[in-house]
Amino acid sequence: MRKPLFYILFFTVLTSISSAKNPKDYTFYDDLSPAKRKELAKTWLDTGKAFYSAGKKNQAKASFLFSFYFYPMGSSSKEACALLKDYFNETLSYNSNQFFTIYMNRGKQLSKNSKKVNNYLMALEIKPGDPDANYETAKAYFDSGDKENAWIYLKKAIKYGYDTKKIPQKLNAIIQ
Repeated sequence: MRKPLFYILFFTVLTSISSAKNPKDYTFYDDLSPAKRKELAKTWLDTGKAFYSAGKKNQAKASFLFSFYFYPMGSSSKEACALLKDYFNETLSYNSNQFFTIYMNRGKQLSKNSKKVNNYLMALEIKPGDPDANYETAKAYFDSGDKENAWIYLKKAIKYGYDTKKIPQKLNAIIQ
């Protein structure tokens, strides 16, 4: 069962390389949950290794870059950075504050709640105890109609120090 799934993911990755030319184009990632991004980062890493072994260095480099930007805080990203350094003398490093800010700002710019949630959840992968990230996640879940998850993240926001006076009445209602 896992082999067909691998081939489907591999085909998806290969076709995505042509449609997503810029690994820093975050619009490409907005629809993906952190778990999916982590999984695809590993797939991009494996694809890059296969490309490099086949002598396709440009595709390998692009794959390693996608691995880094899909889930920059993971082990696949760390390995992709090492391979970029070894094979291409290119240095990338993970800066948690930089990526946290990127995900928070990206979430605030988006209009679709599911995309907001995905970006806020990525920020929470970096700083799970951040009250603002938990609040924004709660708000996006609430606005999408998911009151159960909104309640979970609103409780976390308050636990981590979010000012309860800032919570609008509509969200306050789910606490009571």
